[in-house]
Amino acid sequence: MALPVAERKIHVMPFRQPVIETVEPQSVAAGEVLLIQGLNLKGDPLKVSLGLVTVVPDPGQITDSKIEINLPPELRAGVTAVQVIHELDLGTPEEPHRGFESNLAVFVLRPTITVTTDHVEDIVENGVPLKKGEVIVHFNPKVGKDQRVVLLLNQFDPPPDVPAKAFSFAVPVGNGIADPETETASLTVPFKIRKKDEGPYVVRVRVDGAESHLTTDPIAGKYKFPQVTI
Repeated sequence: MALPVAERKIHVMPFRQPVIETVEPQSVAAGEVLLIQGLNLKGDPLKVSLGLVTVVPDPGQITDSKIEINLPPELRAGVTAVQVIHELDLGTPEEPHRGFESNLAVFVLRPTITVTTDHVEDIVENGVPLKKGEVIVHFNPKVGKDQRVVLLLNQFDPPPDVPAKAFSFAVPVGNGIADPETETASLTVPFKIRKKDEGPYVVRVRVDGAESHLTTDPIAGKYKFPQVTI
């Protein structure tokens, strides 16, 4: 038989379940601020679950109707679930326990990229002149070896009588990341296109469905950056 209870502690508190109504912006880049709006959000102690990452917001960023989160660098690109958790201090000595939990909301964390090319050369295969090389993509946030990455190239400003070319190149499974590393800030993506299609291309990447941001030409009003010339 177990020993009798030496001391009993009863905690009485009102039931206040936090409710998330909106998360803004729905599409956000690494390092930006995420705004959670809802009801009964304030709690002590409080933490916010962002997928597999848990953060404790600054008290000055918390009210009963909103919480501001500075997105942590360890988040990965893609669709991310958000949940507000009010913990309860229980036990002797007191320790935080999972208490009241909000509903789940989601946002998309977009990767931010810079790109260059390397080892670009002219080759001929089966009598067809080709351009072969590599696009080197630098990511923020880092990319994990279990994430799906696709490189997207769209021809910039083609001749008026020629349809714009578009290409996609899937990154190999594992993203070329060698063990024991599990993530990387850059990937090298091999490409091969016909020589007659050479020229400037606007570059995007899609990481677990989340596409990198494009910048428009303020004069022409069309997408222009980031860009590489092949």
